[in-house]
Amino acid sequence: DLAYMGEQFTSKEALELVRLQRELNFPTGTESDYSNTNYVLLAKLVEKVTGVSFREWSNTHIFSPLGMKNSFANDNPFELVDNRAMAYYESGDGYSYQQNNGMALIGSSAVYSTLEDMLIWMDALQNDKVYPAAFKLMKQKGRLDNGEEIGYGFGVGIGEFQGQSMIDHTGGTPSGFRTLIVVF
Repeated sequence: DLAYMGEQFTSKEALELVRLQRELNFPTGTESDYSNTNYVLLAKLVEKVTGVSFREWSNTHIFSPLGMKNSFANDNPFELVDNRAMAYYESGDGYSYQQNNGMALIGSSAVYSTLEDMLIWMDALQNDKVYPAAFKLMKQKGRLDNGEEIGYGFGVGIGEFQGQSMIDHTGGTPSGFRTLIVVF
């Protein structure tokens, strides 16, 4: 059975859904639709090619080189994390908290970080630090086969707000967390 609200939805379960998929939503290159599945597949590919966990690889190749000391890809959704924010939900006459966030999709979610580390990340992205070629590629708008640009690069939204260029990413979990990070 696939996980439901309150349980973990894992990469293994996501890959099983992919295996059961019989057709595409639309012909390749004709439309654009965000999908976490691509990132789950990418993380699995990184693990297969490198022989190390995505957590270890991302620490070695992303977080450590940038000096992000409090960020990691959490491959154990039941791990106790110091100073972690918890999701609260209404329960009877009061509130209770939910330890897990319902998502254990390595590659598309389950990255834990701090505000300080996210500032480092956004500065690196904005100024093409550490991996300039990769960061520049992330910020290029995708293009459909007909030449139409889409407002998404490799992992970030790309657009404008009140005449200023903008890079953004939104996220959320079934347990009620919502995030938005924007660089102008």
